[in-house]
Amino acid sequence: NPSVLLTDRAYTTTDHRITQVYNRHRSDRNHNASLSFDHNFSPRWSAGLSFSGNWFSRRELGIMDTSIPGIDSHNLTTNLTRFHTSNLMGNLCLKDTFAHRRGQLSFGFDWLRFTNDEDQGLSDISGSALQGDMGGTITGYVATADYSRNLNEATRISAGLKSTLLLIDN
Repeated sequence: NPSVLLTDRAYTTTDHRITQVYNRHRSDRNHNASLSFDHNFSPRWSAGLSFSGNWFSRRELGIMDTSIPGIDSHNLTTNLTRFHTSNLMGNLCLKDTFAHRRGQLSFGFDWLRFTNDEDQGLSDISGSALQGDMGGTITGYVATADYSRNLNEATRISAGLKSTLLLIDN
């Protein structure tokens, strides 16, 4: 999606008038995938597994031409940015249903990983350059165990444990 922006900044004298022309071209790519699977091992035991992912990338090139015509000043700068993300998530669950006790025991495990990476390069016609690199990763794990039991048709009791671990690297 290319775009062009023209700026003309007039001042009290034309000697200090600034003009800027900015050209930008950006390309994006996005991909998604998901998968799930459920299985009943017996009338009591069942399990499920799911996975989903998203991958995104962007490449953007910007060129700015700045000039002050009254004093013959001119500068051309380029900015190249590359940005990538990936978001992955998975889940595993196991459930045991006690028919004679009207209860249920379930276990779950969740995993997630979010990553991003951005590289940026800025340069001008004088040869000056600046390189940047930003990125990070978040990884998470969640484990759960739950027990529930119907005391009668109107009352149910539940108890559970949950533990979460997050790891952040930036």
